[in-house]
Amino acid sequence: AIIAGEDVLVEDQRYVRKIIDECDGRQIKYLGRVNRNIKVELMQKAKVLLLPLLPDYYGCFELVITEANACGCPVVATNRGAPKELIAQGKSGFVVESVADMAQATKDALLLSPDDCRAQGIKFSQEAMGDRYEELYKKVLEGNCW
Repeated sequence: AIIAGEDVLVEDQRYVRKIIDECDGRQIKYLGRVNRNIKVELMQKAKVLLLPLLPDYYGCFELVITEANACGCPVVATNRGAPKELIAQGKSGFVVESVADMAQATKDALLLSPDDCRAQGIKFSQEAMGDRYEELYKKVLEGNCW
């Protein structure tokens, strides 16, 4: 397993230290923050991305979900923030209620199609999002509710 991602912005640095200390460098590797090229390479090779968003988490849009899906990687995330809006349940990953539920969902995610994951990720590409915003702005300018 590989753990990669931002660590200095995590409020509870004791938690970060605990995770780092449990990585043995062989079975579990901790990389910390990585650049875009390494992130894409990791996601293209990954079997599944685990995103255990904990109770105190209040993110609004988990970009990493769409990035992973665009690379063909399914995502298993806890139900905090936007995962329900970004993950096609049972097609591009799974949204679960607790970290304990992640084990079974991870096994199920291994059976998902990379093509289905990519199709979900493409829905949130710059082009697709730009087109949807343009449609929304037109509706609002025409006096319609959004």
